[in-house]
Amino acid sequence: MTIGGRCCFRLHRAGRLLMVVALLGALVPDAAFGDSQSRASSPQPDASPTPSPRKTLSEYARGRQLQSASSGRTESVLITDENLEGLASGVELTSVAGSIASEPVAKAPPDTPRNLWRGRIMEKQETIQILEVENARVDKEISGLWALFYACDEPENREKNIRPRLNQQLVDRARLREELKTAHSDFKELLVDARRSGALPGWFRDLLK
Repeated sequence: MTIGGRCCFRLHRAGRLLMVVALLGALVPDAAFGDSQSRASSPQPDASPTPSPRKTLSEYARGRQLQSASSGRTESVLITDENLEGLASGVELTSVAGSIASEPVAKAPPDTPRNLWRGRIMEKQETIQILEVENARVDKEISGLWALFYACDEPENREKNIRPRLNQQLVDRARLREELKTAHSDFKELLVDARRSGALPGWFRDLLK
C-alpha cells in the first residue's frame, strides 16, 4: 500500500471514531436527564415515620367486645399468663389504679367460744381499769381542795369558790365508786356464766393473773 493510501485509510477510520463519540455524547445527556427526572418525581421516604398508635389492653378488649356485638356474638376477653404475651404485641400495658396492696391483710381470729369469752372478759377488765384510774384522779382532786379549804383565811372566798368545787368532786367520787363496785360484781358474774356455759378455766387463766 502506498503512503497516500495509508493516509486515506487512517483519515477514514478517524472519521468513524468521531461519529461514534458524537452519537454517544448525544445519548448520555438524555439518559442522565431521564434518570434525574424519575428520581425527582418519585416520592422520598419520610426520615421519621409516624409510629402506629399503640392500644392499651382495655382498649383492645373493648374493641374485641364491639366486634363481637356487631357480629351478634357475646365474647369476653380473658387475660391469662398464657395469652398475655400475645395480647401485649402492639398493645401498651398500663397499670390499673388502686392496685392490690402488696401487704396481706391480717385475718380476724375466728369467732370460737374461747375467743368470744376472752373478748367479753377483756372488755370488762378494761372498764374496771378505766373506773379505777378515774377514781384515783378524783381522790387526788378532793385532797387538794380540802387543803385549800382549810388554808383559806377568807370565809367568803372559801364558801363561794372552794366549797362548790369540793362538793362536786365528792359527788363524782361517790358515783365512780358505785360504778366500780358494779363493774367488779358484773365481772364475777361473767366468770360464773362462762364456766356454766362450758368454758374451760384454761381459756382465760392468763387474763386473771
